[in-house]
Amino acid sequence: MEPEAQGHRKLLSSVLAASALAALLLVLAAGTGAGPGVGPDGVVYIDAAGHIAAGEGPLATDAHGDARLVTTWPPLFPALLGFGTLLGLEPGTAALLLNTWCHAALALLAGVLAWRVSGRREAALVAAPLIATTPIALRYAGCVLTEPLFLALTTGALLPLLAHHREGRLCHLVWAGSLLGLACMQRYAGYAWLAAVPLWLMLRPGRLRNVSVFLAAALPLPLVWRIVIWTSQNTLDPRGASFGLPTFLHVKSLAHSLSTWLLPESSAVVLRAAAAGLVVLAVVAGGVCVLRRRREPEMAPGLLLVLVGLCYLALLGTTVLFLDRALLPEPRMLLPVLPLALAGLGWALSGLGGSKRWAAFVLAALIGLGGLIRDVGVVSSLRVGEGYAAPEWRDSPTLQAALEQPGPLYASNPQPLILRGVPARALPLEGTIEYLMPLGVSPWPDTAQARRELREKLAEGGCVVWFNRDGPVDELKAELDLVTLAAYEDGELLVGRQAQARK
Repeated sequence: MEPEAQGHRKLLSSVLAASALAALLLVLAAGTGAGPGVGPDGVVYIDAAGHIAAGEGPLATDAHGDARLVTTWPPLFPALLGFGTLLGLEPGTAALLLNTWCHAALALLAGVLAWRVSGRREAALVAAPLIATTPIALRYAGCVLTEPLFLALTTGALLPLLAHHREGRLCHLVWAGSLLGLACMQRYAGYAWLAAVPLWLMLRPGRLRNVSVFLAAALPLPLVWRIVIWTSQNTLDPRGASFGLPTFLHVKSLAHSLSTWLLPESSAVVLRAAAAGLVVLAVVAGGVCVLRRRREPEMAPGLLLVLVGLCYLALLGTTVLFLDRALLPEPRMLLPVLPLALAGLGWALSGLGGSKRWAAFVLAALIGLGGLIRDVGVVSSLRVGEGYAAPEWRDSPTLQAALEQPGPLYASNPQPLILRGVPARALPLEGTIEYLMPLGVSPWPDTAQARRELREKLAEGGCVVWFNRDGPVDELKAELDLVTLAAYEDGELLVGRQAQARK
């Protein structure tokens, strides 16, 4: 090997290793303060992990305080957390360790993907550091969320597909299909990859054989899970189909999500709009260029990226238009496009020559430096605690008192109780959703009737946990005939007047 080639290989190895190490250390720094951030989805994952560790299957507590099968989210992530529980780890700790290694793997895989797509090692020098230091990816890696493992699986699955393009070996399709089958068990968004890859394979020699081998490896796990959903709920999807055009709020949310790739979320609206426009322009221009030259053999890797991106955006658009109008394109939902975009960016930059290439690499370095500076704020925020790991929940006197109460508990927000192993019930209030179902689904067919029934139950016993952050409580006390058992700085414990009188 020539000395120059050896130098390039050493530089590539060093950059990939440094990027993976930086990604790992950033997530550890973020999560070793107050622990990983825990939002509503994270509560479900941790709750389901406990049931899985107990051998009960992927169950979680619904708004009625009952354990039921979780189908809105696939079971791989809570199953892995449950396995960590069996090894003696807290579910939150297991999630942090899993996401730490997955974020590091993503940085490594994104760099290799950019290299393999472009055929130029310089592309990895752009993609790997940028994905390692992207603040929005770091934030999700520091929380109990499914994104890091999903991104690592889907990005890693593209590498054997590119190897198949070069060598034509069927074992590469088996590897890719197996990884994407696991990705579908991590997030349902993986179905976009199951649509895009056969489309891409249909343009290659031996297309029917290749598609059959890929699908044979990819489909078993998703099909088995769909059969489980069908037999337990008599439906393949709990959402009802209805069409509605996107609103201006959807457009604003999409622009905001894309702008987070380049700017802090606190930036001025004009700057965020400009950043979102720049991202859209770059992605569309790259996609159009690849599609126009799609018949050229060297365009095959880029075409794979474009088809995956288009299928994922089509899946997201179909969900918003037909299945879940309350769903807004938040940064989490646009994140799967980022590794594809960075691989394409590395390809584009490596194709430049002379001073243009150096200028482009300097610009990429400045973007990475800006992301690294923003990472300081992300790490600081996560170390203090986010979501139900925030100080106001960790130190809540109302929550601590509620955990000591005997009998059934009803809460204005039962999730912090469920997170701590208490199967609390939700109060039948307007706007309350069933956390185990898609957004907007109410736990009660008739909320007013549910409140009347609850008043009768509370007359016999039970305790209501009201957190002040959920609003004033006086109207509820009058309607349910409640009296204050104990009042705290951040909430109250309430009991039925008749039940208290009997004591």
